[in-house]
Amino acid sequence: SVKALLPAGSWGRQSIPVSGQWMIYMGPYPDDELYARKLAELRRFKGVAFDEVKRPANLAQGLSLGRFTNEKEAEERLSVLKQRGIRSAKLITLRPAGVVQYVRVTQATVRMQVALSGVKLPQGKAFTACRS
Repeated sequence: SVKALLPAGSWGRQSIPVSGQWMIYMGPYPDDELYARKLAELRRFKGVAFDEVKRPANLAQGLSLGRFTNEKEAEERLSVLKQRGIRSAKLITLRPAGVVQYVRVTQATVRMQVALSGVKLPQGKAFTACRS
């Protein structure tokens, strides 16, 4: 526990909201022929921008018709695309909205830094020097 390693008042918690991210997505396509056919179909739609998706692996060989930080805007755009005849597009959540928690240690001494280097944090994270 950080409380046991650090003197009172030498650290504090900080919560930072993180916006979600949504994508209008088509795919993934199991073979190159179907993928090429979908590319050709999309090119026939005037004013529809799209990008090929290569990462993450579970979405590779798919197509993105837009990325959004507002779910409502993404849903509205998907509705417009469906009205134009792009029926297989769907909305997927790339990252849900949430809050990131930080523990900030002001003026960490060498002893504090050594002690914190051994602390196991979620998702393999570690204490690092602040950028600011």
